[in-house]
Amino acid sequence: LARLVLACYVLDSDPTDPDRRAASTAEVAIACQTARVLIGVTAALLACFGYGTASVLQAYGARASAASTGGTGALVTATGAPTLGATVAAALTPMFIVGMMLDVVGFVGSVVSARLIPLFLAQTIMSANLVVTAVLGVVVLGVRLSTRDWVAIVAVGVSLLPISCDNHFSTLLQQ
Repeated sequence: LARLVLACYVLDSDPTDPDRRAASTAEVAIACQTARVLIGVTAALLACFGYGTASVLQAYGARASAASTGGTGALVTATGAPTLGATVAAALTPMFIVGMMLDVVGFVGSVVSARLIPLFLAQTIMSANLVVTAVLGVVVLGVRLSTRDWVAIVAVGVSLLPISCDNHFSTLLQQ
């Protein structure tokens, strides 16, 4: 990746520089496009894992906040909904705050990926955050998934592969 970024830099560098590698414009353009795709895919993966992890950490923080009340109903309304105080208490737990920071990381990754790669590819990669959330929910929150849930997780993973490797992706790399 560093070589690809360097190749893009060489195109913009001083032509009188003796260290400048002689490369055709087409060669450098391909290297730049490849670097853009790799950075875009990496940013989309960062968004996927950021959003998925953030959801689990926020749920963990909310559970920790509810557990710290000692089971009293003071933070629940008559309808069973959380009160404003309960919501604020949950939002101020360290895990919830870390989850919010990961949401920001995910947002930045989604913006970068949408800018560098085709939207169909960026959205396909980021949609796998549901799988990340489900798997981390099992590990961190102790959620039990049914067989149907695990089949759905595998189906999502298997179905995302051909979509992300669509003909447009290979065409993009050839430009």
